[in-house]
Amino acid sequence: MQKKVTPSIYCCDQQFYQRIERDAPILTRCYQPPIFWGNCGHLQTIIFTLLGRFKIPTIKGERVLLQADDGATISYDIFHPSSSVKQREDLIFFLAPGFASNSESDYVCTFMQYLTTSGYRCAVLNQVGTIPSIPVTAPRLFSFGHTNDLHIALTDYIARYPKSKVILFGFSFGGNLVPKYLGEEDRQRSPNILAAFSISSSLDAQKTFSAEHERWWRLPQFIYQYFLVRSAKVLISRHRHILLSDEIVKRYDLDVNAIFSCKSLFSLDELYTKRIFNFPTVSEYYRKSSAVHYLQNIKVPMIFINARDDPILSDALLSSYRAFAKSRKMVIAIELPYGGHLAFFENNYFIPESITWLERALIQLAEAIYKDCVECKEE
Repeated sequence: MQKKVTPSIYCCDQQFYQRIERDAPILTRCYQPPIFWGNCGHLQTIIFTLLGRFKIPTIKGERVLLQADDGATISYDIFHPSSSVKQREDLIFFLAPGFASNSESDYVCTFMQYLTTSGYRCAVLNQVGTIPSIPVTAPRLFSFGHTNDLHIALTDYIARYPKSKVILFGFSFGGNLVPKYLGEEDRQRSPNILAAFSISSSLDAQKTFSAEHERWWRLPQFIYQYFLVRSAKVLISRHRHILLSDEIVKRYDLDVNAIFSCKSLFSLDELYTKRIFNFPTVSEYYRKSSAVHYLQNIKVPMIFINARDDPILSDALLSSYRAFAKSRKMVIAIELPYGGHLAFFENNYFIPESITWLERALIQLAEAIYKDCVECKEE
C-alpha cells in the first residue's frame, strides 16, 4: 500500500499562506496516486501524454477570432457556466495550455467541464496553428516566449466582462507564457488580473531544452522529445504552404529537409524557431523567452504547482521555484512527490478518477485567493 502524502509548501509570506490554507483544505490533505503505477513520474506522464484524462467530456465553447499586427489569426474559446448551477460573474478564468495544445485537448476539456459545472466562466487560448479549421495567416506558429497572442486574446476576453476579476492558469508551455507576460515591463496589462498559476512548467528554456538536447537519446527523454518534436513537425507540415513557402524559405534561410529531420526541440529551434522569430542564436531566444528573467516584476499573487517526479523538470528548476517563493511575498510554491508532468492522477488501483488532484486544487486555491483579495480590499 502506498503511503499517502501531503504537499510540500514553500512560502516566506506566512500570513498570506495561512489565509489561503484556511480556504483551500486540499493543501493539508493527503494525495494518493493510483496504487500500482502512480508513484512513477514517467508512467504518469506517459499515460497523460497518450490519454490525457479519463472519461473525457464533450464540451464546446464560443470561438473568438482576432488578428495580430503581423497578420496572424489569434483564437480563443469561451466556455460559459452551466445553467444548472449558480453562476459566478465576479470571477472568471483564462487558460494558456501546453505545447501545441488548445481548447480541444483532452485535459483542457476535462478542466473546462469541471469549471463550468462549478459555475465559472472560463476561456482557453488556442496556440496558433493547432486548430485545423483555423487557417494560419502569418508565417509563424507559437513560441516559448511569444506573449503577444496571449495579450490579444486576454485583453478581448476581459473587455467582454469588465466587471469580473480574472485569474490566469498556465499549463506546462503556457506556464512559462503566463508569468513572463505578467513580468514584462513594457506591457500594459489589465488591472482586472487578480492572480496567476503556473503548473508543471519550466521557466528556464536554457536549462530545459539545451540539457534535453544533450541527453535526448536516453529512453524516457527520447519518448518526450519524440512526441513534442513530432507535434511541432506535424503543425509545420500541415501549414507548410504558408510557413515554408518559397518566399519564407528564402527570407529566413530555412533548410526544409533538415527541419523535418529534427530529433530534438533544440535542433528545431536552431533550424526554424529562432529564425522565424528573428533571434541571432538559440541561446538568445531561450534567454529572452524564459519567464525566470521576469519573475521579479510580477505584481499579483503567483502560485506554482509541480511534482518532484516530473521528468521534464530538473532538480535545479524545482529549486528555482522554491527560492523565488522563499524570497517574495504573495508567492507560493506547491510540490507533490508524485504526479509526473501535468498528470496528478489520483485514487483507485488502475483507473484513476476523471477529475484529478490538480483540477480540485486549482479551484480551491483560486477561490481562496479571490476571497483573500476581497477581504484585504475591504480592510
